[in-house]
Amino acid sequence: MTTLDVLVLGAGPAGLALAAACARAGLSVAVMAPEPEAAWVPNYGAWAAELPDDWCEWAEVAWPDVVVHLDDARRHVLPGPYVRVDGRRLQASLLTSVPDRRRGTAEDAPTARLVVDTTGAESPRVPRRGPANPGWQVAWGEVLEVEGAPPDALLMDWRGPAPPAGEPPSFLYALPLPDGRWFAEETVLVSRPGVAPEVLRARLGHRLDRMQVSVRARYEIERCRIPMGMPLPIGSVGAFGSAAGFIHPATGYSLATSLRLAEPAARAIARALESGGSGEATAALHAACWPEDRVRAWAFYRFGMEAFLRMDIASVREFFDTFFQHPPAVWGGWLAGELPPVGIASAMLAHFGRVGWRVRGELVATSLGPDGLRLAGNLLSPR
Repeated sequence: MTTLDVLVLGAGPAGLALAAACARAGLSVAVMAPEPEAAWVPNYGAWAAELPDDWCEWAEVAWPDVVVHLDDARRHVLPGPYVRVDGRRLQASLLTSVPDRRRGTAEDAPTARLVVDTTGAESPRVPRRGPANPGWQVAWGEVLEVEGAPPDALLMDWRGPAPPAGEPPSFLYALPLPDGRWFAEETVLVSRPGVAPEVLRARLGHRLDRMQVSVRARYEIERCRIPMGMPLPIGSVGAFGSAAGFIHPATGYSLATSLRLAEPAARAIARALESGGSGEATAALHAACWPEDRVRAWAFYRFGMEAFLRMDIASVREFFDTFFQHPPAVWGGWLAGELPPVGIASAMLAHFGRVGWRVRGELVATSLGPDGLRLAGNLLSPR
């Protein structure tokens, strides 16, 4: 039986992107999943600047800007383009580069020099650098035929009454689609524990009523539950995508990171396999995805997640009102997870100086707790 160079477990965007990049690097590669060609359910959005250069091939629509509403008085227009990814086109594009697709699970895996897990953030096969205590981003999304919807692409709409006591705040993420329909998603940025999706379904209904948006028909439903702030991978098991900690701890985004890192990860694997075995290839994969500066940066983002967990709706509004007053390179780099540690530290100090005492107190409380100690440890010794 022929031994593969690389076997990728999982056929989501991260798995197919890595497998396609490995094939382009000249490696023999196969993808294994229970249903390798099953349609992807999640809706994906990202700034074009974060995506590979060929994003136009699989963009459903791109908006020149997106809007953030904090309340009835405070509003920010953020320059784009912001892209809604057509998952079917992206999947079809990647599948053409990965002809060897096999049905099965890890237990059915063929012999390969390197096995890479891309099956998700909670994969039990991936050793991590510490115990998991994630925050949870939870969302309820629907594709709707509506009357009365605003024409803007809404990145965040925090308007409306405060949530009931003890429940985390949520916002509306909504995109007008080319066919006249509307994708609307009620989202809790992060909470611990995660809220039930049905809570957000009810909130979305109430929000649409307040906005005087009349729903004629409902099409697709998306229930989203994302673990944020998972420890990074370590050890002898190769991982990529959300299994490798790519989910942004403070935003929940991961698609653009997976697409962006697939090529350098594949090149690192190919070089390592030329001169070594699976251990060297795994180490090269993790080093390509997690250089020391990026590990340090991720510690800052994780700190940001923990700070958000303390905030009520008033603090969240104040935080983002100040956040989007920074230059686009700052807030855009933060959202994309691409700011270097020095840039993040500078931005955080500037932000701390601009926000009110209420938010400052919450940031100070986070820095004095275990998450502040964790941040300090990661900055001093990222490995």
